[in-house]
Amino acid sequence: MLTPTIHPLEALAAALTREGSSGGAVSLLDELARDPRALRLHLQRVTPPGQHPILIVDQFEELFTLCHQPFEREAFVDNLLGAGPAGGVATVLIALRADFYAHCAQFADLRQALAEHQEYLGPMGPDELRRAIERPAKHDSWLLEPELVDVLLREVGDEPGALPLLSHALLETWRRRSGRQLSLRGYAESGGMRGALARTAETVFRERLTPAQQVVARRVFVRLTELGRAPRIRGVAPRPPSWSPIRRTNLSSEPCCTSWPRRA
Repeated sequence: MLTPTIHPLEALAAALTREGSSGGAVSLLDELARDPRALRLHLQRVTPPGQHPILIVDQFEELFTLCHQPFEREAFVDNLLGAGPAGGVATVLIALRADFYAHCAQFADLRQALAEHQEYLGPMGPDELRRAIERPAKHDSWLLEPELVDVLLREVGDEPGALPLLSHALLETWRRRSGRQLSLRGYAESGGMRGALARTAETVFRERLTPAQQVVARRVFVRLTELGRAPRIRGVAPRPPSWSPIRRTNLSSEPCCTSWPRRA
């Protein structure tokens, strides 16, 4: 499983050689860049007989929001298609935000694959959200204080785009855990569903950015966001010259627009 990141071919090579040497990743990266059959050939070499690999690419929209090299985008897509629908040596699953669906149209074969093989996923219901919270905790032997999950579900409600808020609130609650237990007290101390993200964003802004970088961040955030009835991410703003020192500070999601007073 991987996400494209800013360099999708590197991410793909790293995901396929995690238990191998760094030299193996470099060699595979070279092959992926040169040959659209490279992923299929690699999987054929390393997959034991009788097994069928599944390759999951989450947040596929990063191919369009983070990667700025058309050649790398094309090579990434060609290799995925060569191993999946065309090659048949693996099952390739991609998870893509609905508002980025049109971006896939620029790749004819990807457009065809999406037309033939797609599953549209709607928002998670209360039961699904409960399982998403409780099952990972149970799997790793973490305890959830009674009523904590009910409080989380109540605060999520039917709000669209609340999953990042829930995820971050759980992370901050875990950081305030007592032994192996996540508690209501820890959740309250984190700031809750919206407060946790706002606190983290403000901490990053004040403590990790210099005054000059804060000015750049403000400009980038304004260009990223369209204001209407609700904040909406417009896309990726062109990178300013002084962006490099803060490019790894990721506070540009829709929940951050509404949860962080400095950005709202």
